[in-house]
Amino acid sequence: MWLGRATGIKEEHILANRSMQRTPRGSLNRDRVLAAALNVADSEGLNELTIRKVAQRLDASPMAIYRHVADKQDMISGLMDVVIGEFIDLDSGPRELDRWLHYIFGQMRTALVAHPGVMPLIGTAASSGPNSLLVVNEVIGRLLAAGIKPDRAAHAFYSLISFTIGIVAIECGSQAIALDQADRTEAETTRRRLSTANRDTLPHITTTAEHLARFDVDHIFREGLATLISDTI
Repeated sequence: MWLGRATGIKEEHILANRSMQRTPRGSLNRDRVLAAALNVADSEGLNELTIRKVAQRLDASPMAIYRHVADKQDMISGLMDVVIGEFIDLDSGPRELDRWLHYIFGQMRTALVAHPGVMPLIGTAASSGPNSLLVVNEVIGRLLAAGIKPDRAAHAFYSLISFTIGIVAIECGSQAIALDQADRTEAETTRRRLSTANRDTLPHITTTAEHLARFDVDHIFREGLATLISDTI
């Protein structure tokens, strides 16, 4: 449970659900099926994703969907790669290793916040598609090229991706709502509630109430990533 409201990636940076137009006969393909499936997963949750719902989004029949994906699992297996391919460009970003790592893991964060529907896939076989493996390969390759030993490179990758996923989980949670002007009243209410807590049993919370009332995800992400990267290189 998080005590403060989270400030993070601005709402305008999060992709809105795509509106699916009527599918002309013969125009359906795997990319469109996966895009519609991602739309369902983001808006309703991965557990609610079905072939029938994807067909409805595309104004197509379920049988038409099966021409492009073998089954529901095949469809799910392609979602993470769609997200990675949409957001992450391995050929761009700064040349310096530390700045590039900030850049690439920042892109990962943006991609996952934009598409929370794929979060349950992390750590499963569905998160090891071609695009995902290319990212892992590039990160490890740059670490090795900097003279970091293989075991340390692997450890660094897992530390950086685990931290990024943790931050995204907070942002996608019920407390992770961008703090704009309208949210300041609630932040102040939280601060007052914490500052007036029992000082005998919760002395440290009352002392830091002003800071606990607001969880600045952007700042925490930058600071935490910088610490992990400096420990690595």
